[in-house]
Amino acid sequence: TTSPPNSWAAVGKANATEKTINIAAAKFAPRKFILLNAYEERLDPELPRADKNAVNRLHERIKREKVCNDYHIRGTCEAGKYCDYAHGERLSPSEQLALRHKARARSCPSRSACRHFDCTFGHVCPYGEDCQFEQCYFRELHNIDE
Repeated sequence: TTSPPNSWAAVGKANATEKTINIAAAKFAPRKFILLNAYEERLDPELPRADKNAVNRLHERIKREKVCNDYHIRGTCEAGKYCDYAHGERLSPSEQLALRHKARARSCPSRSACRHFDCTFGHVCPYGEDCQFEQCYFRELHNIDE
């Protein structure tokens, strides 16, 4: 048996009747980045507004079962079968956006020092300097320069 040709010259010499050459540009994954201010404190990029119907559908599902943020936002859960939250049927893109908003309402344990590209938590207070909550999860981060 002969092995198939492995160079363009060999392919060109072969007696094949049809040759297909793909010259399309290679698709690269988008580069991941983290926004930092001048003091190297992490900032969160602004999210688009969530669709009200998607928010309602998400809340209805959460009433039945609490969903895993990592699984539904990042696409993977490190805890796997030991995770306390529901994986199940994937959320729609609009429901994922609603879940991103909900997840950002909790502060990251690493606060503004977080350098995890896919962190689902919030790194700045959603209410900024105007926050009036005494028990705000972000109280240590209220003075971050955005």
